[in-house]
Amino acid sequence: MTKRRALNRTETILVLQRQTAAPILCGCGCGKPLDPVTERVVDEHVIPRELSEVGCQGERDDLDNRRFYRWPCALEKTRTDLARIAKAKAQAGETGQYARRQKRGHGAIQSRGFDKTRTKRFDGSVVARHQKAHDHA
Repeated sequence: MTKRRALNRTETILVLQRQTAAPILCGCGCGKPLDPVTERVVDEHVIPRELSEVGCQGERDDLDNRRFYRWPCALEKTRTDLARIAKAKAQAGETGQYARRQKRGHGAIQSRGFDKTRTKRFDGSVVARHQKAHDHA
């Protein structure tokens, strides 16, 4: 996974301008204004980077995919994002029982096999199997 790139000053101003109303509101839609003096403000991805296609996480750093959230809203969003990411990984077979079986190398429980030194006759009796002479000539 590539490291998340921080916003520079210009990008921060552009994201704030996109969110601008009379007071700058939280990006989650709760309607509460952002106040960086009294509470923490966090830059969040609207669509999490982990939910993008493999190799396309860098495209998720576009400014259209970034919003500023209040700290409590960011915590709630992160909690729901982690659940969605875990579900996506389980469905893709990266985690869970399927992944454990693939890592182990075999899927089914092997039986112990049959005793190859004995044979069962048509009348139901079990007798020792005859050893065949091997000709190596």
